[in-house]
Amino acid sequence: METEKQEATYIVSIKTTFNIIKRILHFMYYSVSIYLLWILIHFCASHLYIYYCVPMTVSGLLVSPFLTCAPHCKALNWAIYNGSNIISYMWIIVGTWVCSKIFINFTQ
Repeated sequence: METEKQEATYIVSIKTTFNIIKRILHFMYYSVSIYLLWILIHFCASHLYIYYCVPMTVSGLLVSPFLTCAPHCKALNWAIYNGSNIISYMWIIVGTWVCSKIFINFTQ
């Protein structure tokens, strides 16, 4: 009787732990995928901006003042600027989290 009760408690404990791990992994998947998406946007926008807005030719030099005001160049510039900021914030968040884990482990 006692062993059956212990087994039931053990199974409930395993299920609870599994559910907690599952929720954490689900949260991490979406958090990481958002940052990976911004890294991809920043990378693509940087290369597209160079190709479409500041071509490496003499005529590109002459038309670049006009192209930088074009809507597609403004959109690419926005993506580059905001992508860079979000990537920087990502590293601040990761660094803060790592430091907090180190601090918590050393104080215990």
